[in-house]
Amino acid sequence: LKVLPTYELYPGMKLRIALRLNGGPMRVMTVPFASSEARINSHAIRRLGALDDHIPLHFSVGDLAAGKHSLIVYAVDPGIVLDQIQIHGG
Repeated sequence: LKVLPTYELYPGMKLRIALRLNGGPMRVMTVPFASSEARINSHAIRRLGALDDHIPLHFSVGDLAAGKHSLIVYAVDPGIVLDQIQIHGG
């Protein structure tokens, strides 16, 4: 997943997104360094995210059989902006 390099809307809040593949358990992912502290400390991941216009979030789906699959994406916290979904086989 690629999310835009935004910050939390309220102090202490996280930026999280959740995924559900094929009706399985929900997987919650947190955008790293999306806090006010990261803004103040100018963390390297945030700097690279701003330069690249996205912050990557990686997850593995394991082995999948050929055919159709469903991926449901949930915005857990306000302020998160999903830009791209990339699937790499392999």
